[in-house]
Amino acid sequence: MSIKTVKEKFGTISRDERFNKAVTGLLLLLFSARLYQNTGNFYVSAFPLLIWVIAAAFGELKKNKESWKAFLWFIPFLLWNLISVLWSDHPGYSLQRAVFAVFITAGFLSAGYLFTDYLKEKFTFHYIILIPLILLSLFSMLSGIPGNSWSGGNGLGFMGFASHQNTLAAAVIFTLPVLFYPFTEKVRISPGKNRLLIINALLLTGALYILISSHSRASVLAFLIFFILFALISLKKGSLIYVVPALFLIGAVVMFSPLGKKIEDYAYKSAPSVLSTRQEMIKASIDGAKLGGLTGLGYGISHRDTSIVLAGDHERNGIFVREKGISSLGIVEETGITGLILFLIIYIPLIRRVKQSYNFTTRQKLFILSVFLMYSVHAQFEAWWIGAGSMFYQIHFFTIGYLIKNS
Repeated sequence: MSIKTVKEKFGTISRDERFNKAVTGLLLLLFSARLYQNTGNFYVSAFPLLIWVIAAAFGELKKNKESWKAFLWFIPFLLWNLISVLWSDHPGYSLQRAVFAVFITAGFLSAGYLFTDYLKEKFTFHYIILIPLILLSLFSMLSGIPGNSWSGGNGLGFMGFASHQNTLAAAVIFTLPVLFYPFTEKVRISPGKNRLLIINALLLTGALYILISSHSRASVLAFLIFFILFALISLKKGSLIYVVPALFLIGAVVMFSPLGKKIEDYAYKSAPSVLSTRQEMIKASIDGAKLGGLTGLGYGISHRDTSIVLAGDHERNGIFVREKGISSLGIVEETGITGLILFLIIYIPLIRRVKQSYNFTTRQKLFILSVFLMYSVHAQFEAWWIGAGSMFYQIHFFTIGYLIKNS
């Protein structure tokens, strides 16, 4: 990617689009500060930007009827969250959280819609989060700063400057698509293209090292599923006859070798079984979902009758809050099976737009599908589907808005 190419492409972008890109990029940067220790309230300074972004996107959507129709699909999900306030045991609390969810969802959908890629590469907004994360994490590894950087996951995982090793690992996998996307098309050898591939390769090496060092099994599992799908869609059809058996053979050899024992120790995390550390959370999530039924207990509500007491359980202004863990069950507990259906419906306009798009090849469309599958798998271990304040909820909806615009 030469400077001349950037300048030529930059010249094709209007002043408004440049400004929108700067604002949405700054928005992501400010909200991503929540990744790190002692920066919990820093993102509040970005709220005025969210208001501006929503207003600007509304103006753009009025010019594009198809995009406007796609955005309308999100209203039932958000409206149902608000309606659930009517039967909540703590209506004031539920209303506060539901309004916040509407604001955040609309804001990040709008921000993604306004973001413009200057170059042919897609998902470039991921760099805004990924590059600082890698640089800070590598600095932490080399310097030993902060002193608790290796204290995550029962003392087994690296977390660097992040607030938790699971948070660090999730931030890595949520922003990795930008490094893989260039490989969804035929690589043409050129000095500029080579430099981009080399930079991506270095970033990918650092990102994967950080991911593995974090000892976050949910993120590693989600990434492995994504990577296997990515490898399969990148191969020619005839190659699958040889590749699939080869993968099984390699897996068998690894599991019965000394390396297999190391992988087993990594997966078990010094516990009797893989799910030992999550069994209580799973049981509590199932109990909560049963209580939620068709309509749920109210947005943001956790029921006390979920017999299990977890480490993350706490009182907030007299209201019981439980760490839910599994997104799909968490939605059922709060807004019922109805809420879960309405949440899943939001993917319909995305799938439709991407499927009908001429901006992506078939391989790239399958790549996008594998990205959202990775996100969804991760959400069943970390319940960010019901946490509008989660950075991963925000990246998820930013990406959806971005794809609605670019499909």
